[in-house]
Amino acid sequence: MKTPKRCKHYLAALFSVVLLFAYVLPAKSAAQLFTHNLKLGSEDAEVFLLQQYLNQHGFIVASSGIGSTGNESDFFGTKTKLALIRFQNVHAAEILSPLGLFSGTGNFFKATRDFVNRTLVQNTAKVPTIISGAHHQSGSNSKIVPTIILNDIAKTYGDAPFALSASSDSDGAIIYESSDDGVATISGSTVTIVGPGTATITASQAASQSFALGSKAAILTVAGQAPTIAFDDLVEYWSGTPFAVTLAPTSDSSGDFSFLSSDPSVASISGSSCTVQGIGVTTITANQAANGVYGEGAKAANINVYSDPCSPDPCQNGGACNRFPDSYTCSCPDGFVGLNCDQAGLACGDLVCIHSDSCGDDGVSCACQPCFIGPTCSDFDVMNCA
Repeated sequence: MKTPKRCKHYLAALFSVVLLFAYVLPAKSAAQLFTHNLKLGSEDAEVFLLQQYLNQHGFIVASSGIGSTGNESDFFGTKTKLALIRFQNVHAAEILSPLGLFSGTGNFFKATRDFVNRTLVQNTAKVPTIISGAHHQSGSNSKIVPTIILNDIAKTYGDAPFALSASSDSDGAIIYESSDDGVATISGSTVTIVGPGTATITASQAASQSFALGSKAAILTVAGQAPTIAFDDLVEYWSGTPFAVTLAPTSDSSGDFSFLSSDPSVASISGSSCTVQGIGVTTITANQAANGVYGEGAKAANINVYSDPCSPDPCQNGGACNRFPDSYTCSCPDGFVGLNCDQAGLACGDLVCIHSDSCGDDGVSCACQPCFIGPTCSDFDVMNCA
């Protein structure tokens, strides 16, 4: 059966119209819209899409590893929540203000979901695409990706609050957030240090007339406060037998101490015990572990070991030997004098009184016994006692 000529013309015209619409009409958006709520702890395929969306729009979930660009996952963890809070804060007028909120919640609920879906449908924000070194976003409303500079920061616990000052070629408003309020909190652009540790400081910049959204992360490292350690030098005397000495550094930190000897042949260390092994000098380093707000610390002290001048004991007649690095003295009992307490007598000032029971009233002369005379009572009184 032949097709009438008029029908042939009609079919040709219809086919032309179909082709025209196929080329002229825009294709339906291929963006996948979000359909349900997501929050911390969620495991869902849409978490993967949410992480992609955040990473592509400058709200980086993670700079490396799981959650980073190309490594998105279906688990809604802390990093996803923090990135979403930054996104909500930048778009506070559209997401938070209608709900009477002043800060992002990190929950991907209806208000945030609807806003994201609108951006996907309207195709107003697309994946940042770097072309020939130029910072532009693809899409009909192309905007320049801002270059934000925010350097890593090193501080010590106890340092005063300080101001953040990220720089950018965009004039969009910048807000700052800390990933760990136990390390540092942020009010406006002022950072207050709370404790030792590491936190990620993120500067999120709102879009402007010419620039797209942007963000830059920097690492804040807060070292513990240096402890104040006191550790005194020791003087010991070697008599041929190893003996233990007590190491007693003090500190305003309660961190544990460990010790190291520069010369174990002079003094050796075992755990927290120190044993003198011979004559010489060794440096003992007391290393203190970090604890609480205090970081690690160290303090060195010397142990000087001399030959024992009181071994064997040179003092006689019950005298007590007093050690010094290069000498000794004897503390003599009553009735004996001399370097080694080897002379019977009484010391009165610089005099050794031989026949005397006491010193004179001036304390430096001899009060002689009967029949003895002379400065030291050493001469027999022949005239009166013979």
